[in-house]
Amino acid sequence: MENPQQLNGEDILRSIREDSSKRRAAPIEFFKEFLSAIWMDNSEEEAIQQWEVKVNQFPWYAEDALYCLSTVIDNPPPNLVELIEEYGWVILYHEPDESGDERQYTDEEYLEWLKQMKNKFCAIYDAAPSNQSSIDG
Repeated sequence: MENPQQLNGEDILRSIREDSSKRRAAPIEFFKEFLSAIWMDNSEEEAIQQWEVKVNQFPWYAEDALYCLSTVIDNPPPNLVELIEEYGWVILYHEPDESGDERQYTDEEYLEWLKQMKNKFCAIYDAAPSNQSSIDG
């Protein structure tokens, strides 16, 4: 007897597409989820490792993340820095100057950092064989 709870391939793909639509419809909410999943309590190297796992195991998640990152970068919310700090636990400072004082990044520098990270994440995504199975088509 077949298990009625068992999903077939079409059901799984439909579920993935529905989740993707929800993420893309609310990019700021997904951005917060992404920050927590990839950055929270991680160094840059650890975040990149987390990203590589997502790209290889869940390419549709990675595709949605890149879409939402682009959306956030193209139209940053006024509280972008607060979102990055609260949901990603990322607080960026410049190296101490001669007097030993550290200076936190400006809003513009946070945005530039986010663009650079997106570029790194895009390169990893583009190099992964798993990204060939896009859910869009």
